[in-house]
Order: sequence, then structure tokens, then C-alpha cells
Amino acid sequence: MNKYNIKKVFENAVEQINEFAKHHKEEHFYAFAIDSGMLCLSSEEGFHKIIEKYSRNWKESNEKEKLREHLLDDEIEIIEDEYEFYKKSAIGKNQLDSNKITNLEEYIEYWLKIENKVREKNLRKGNPYVDEERIEAIKYNTGDWPYQGFGNLNFESDETKEETLNYQSYRECIDKLLELFDKNKDVVFPQLKRTPDFKIIKTRHDY
Repeated sequence: MNKYNIKKVFENAVEQINEFAKHHKEEHFYAFAIDSGMLCLSSEEGFHKIIEKYSRNWKESNEKEKLREHLLDDEIEIIEDEYEFYKKSAIGKNQLDSNKITNLEEYIEYWLKIENKVREKNLRKGNPYVDEERIEAIKYNTGDWPYQGFGNLNFESDETKEETLNYQSYRECIDKLLELFDKNKDVVFPQLKRTPDFKIIKTRHDY
């Protein structure tokens, strides 16, 4: 069972947050989290850039018809592997036969038709990254944050280990740390501009 000096782990994390804050003085931060040992922060400005990127990528992926010349080498390789797999399975062979597919090029054309139908369906639904509900749904998902992993909890150095402290699991350790962050917001984040609804987020992972 791992044993950690929570106070030293906390102090090390605070040092990393202070260093991060020096380079992000103009942003307005709305949440902090610990995700798989990573220190994570998100600002309104940074998240807005993420949403703009997602929206731009969605448009590029859906608004134009995908043609044979648009396929990348790795895409063709995946399609080829899929075609070979279909040829060897009874269900896959039936699908090939029912669509009168006899070679790889015919299968690529078939694949493109399916891909473009998916794009048409997506276009009918509309760009999800202009929808306020969708944006709000991912706003507190650390995987969509601009500063996921700007620092890491230091559990391994001799400085942070202490045999007299025995926390039952990594989760209990994280819970204790989050409690310290929540109780000491003004001490931990004094250099960051925080929104009025600034939150300390508990991520949902099993350890």
C-alpha cells in the first residue's frame, strides 16, 4: 500500500500552479481538477479556443464530400484491412456479394458512399459545437480543457513519501488533496483570475 505525505504533495502542486499562473495572468479560470495524477485548469478564453477548434474540425470533416483523392495512405490501409477481413468472414462476404463488390477499388467506392452518407446526416443535425447545451456538457470534462496536465502530482520522490501516513487508496489520497485545494482556494490560486463560479472538480475514475 502506498503511503504519502499529503501536505508535501499538496505544497509541490501549489508550486506548479504558481509557476503556471505567471504565464496566464490575463485569463479567467473557471475550474481546477486532478485527473489521473495530472493537474488541470481551464479558462474561459482557453476553452473558447478549444470549441472554435472543434467547430472548425467538424466543418472540415463534414461540409465537403469525401472523394477518392482525399484518402490518406493510412486510411486506405485501414480500408484494405477491412476489405480483407470481410472477404474471410461469412457475414462480410455476404455483404460484399450483396453490394456486388469484387475488388478493393469497388470496396473503397462503397466505403466512400457510406462515409458521405454519414456526413450528410451530420449536416442535417447541424454543428454540435454551436449548441449551448453541448458546449456546457463538455465544459467540465477535463479531456476538453486547454490546460489538462499542465503539471503533475509528485508521489514518487523521497520528499513526498512518508511511512507514517497510510491512505487506503489513491482515490482517498486524491479526495484529501481536493479537500485541501477547496479549503485553501485563496492561498492556492491567488495569482489566477477566477470566475465567481470557480469550481474544484472531482473526476470520475476507478483506481
